[in-house]
Amino acid sequence: MDRIIAECAACADYSVGGCSRLLRRLGFRLRRGRPRLFSPDPAYAEKREQLLAALRAAAAAPGRRVVLFLDECTYYHWPLAGRAWWRRRGPPPRAERAGRGEITRRIVATLDVCSGRVLADQHGHISTTVLLRFLARVAAAYPDAEHIAIVLDNWPVHRSPAVQAAVAAMGRVELLFLPTYAPWLNPIEKLWALLKAEVLRLHPYAGRWTELTTAVTRFLGRYAEPSPALLVALGLRGTGALAAALHPLTDLQGQT
Repeated sequence: MDRIIAECAACADYSVGGCSRLLRRLGFRLRRGRPRLFSPDPAYAEKREQLLAALRAAAAAPGRRVVLFLDECTYYHWPLAGRAWWRRRGPPPRAERAGRGEITRRIVATLDVCSGRVLADQHGHISTTVLLRFLARVAAAYPDAEHIAIVLDNWPVHRSPAVQAAVAAMGRVELLFLPTYAPWLNPIEKLWALLKAEVLRLHPYAGRWTELTTAVTRFLGRYAEPSPALLVALGLRGTGALAAALHPLTDLQGQT
């Protein structure tokens, strides 16, 4: 507000409160800016439309056509630093480090766009062999599905010849690759943000690796069954492009 008063001649004689009231009367309010999203993929529009078409097909034939978002996440032995409610006086909260060394663990998971069900495995690292076993587990979890579209990014392991051959042999499984550098089209990324906020940030398990992995497993287990609330949290219910593809009539009614 001080900057507006300093740089706008018409506001030069206003107090901070007066300038604020003037802006509100003129229809202005303080809003957070949004970054303009950009993917360098020349086929961005085509791949985005393929994704939306898959979502519409899943919505039209629930159970028979399944769309799953797949992604991997790494978490660490030591807690993440971050904000927390804390006493005003005294030292700030600490992300404790206990002893030497760091340990990492990788999660691979899928998110069902219609039910909110999450399937997840944890490993020291995600190799081609690990991914193939997980994809087989995912296919087995949907025995009645005629077609399973798995939406994923362009990590080289995802595109390996062994993975491509295994998926082709499954017959009813298809890999849909996202545009390059377009994480906003993969809502499971927001699941990792929830994991960090609820479990990993300032966690008390430094030096107690087994307890940390148990806490992560417990978090993922909350969504092992259908979870409509998770779909809301991840943006698959509401007015966004992905949500609109899944629920066009609901979104239209909400706007009337």
